[in-house]
Amino acid sequence: MLGDSETGRCTELSVEPQIVLNRKEEGIERADRIVDFIITVFVTNQCQEPVQLQQSSFVSYHTNFPPLVQEINQPPECLAQQRSLSGLVPPLQKVPFAFRVQGCTFPATQLDSPQVTLETGRIITNGTEKPIPSVTEMLP
Repeated sequence: MLGDSETGRCTELSVEPQIVLNRKEEGIERADRIVDFIITVFVTNQCQEPVQLQQSSFVSYHTNFPPLVQEINQPPECLAQQRSLSGLVPPLQKVPFAFRVQGCTFPATQLDSPQVTLETGRIITNGTEKPIPSVTEMLP
């Protein structure tokens, strides 16, 4: 058992982030891209007992979406946000903690591609604190 020698608790977790971007087809007339994205953090509990993610666990991301599109404000979650993660991870299981952001507009006039970057994050339990690796995904 891998664990904390002071408490005798198993503390072995693995953390894997994933970002998936999808373009919604809005019709031929609309040149702007409407993009949804999902950020998922997979937490694998390699211990024989359940592990509780504390509410201080979080993930923070930012995008390259403009704050204004045709004089209309983007929803704030389309730009950047910090989200907390909490819940139970059963023994010897991999659990996804996911959140979806929908309806972000990326203007056709912008030359680069829509991009989401998971900047930082931490998984915190009673026995351990684990960083969430940074990852960036771009819509082709």
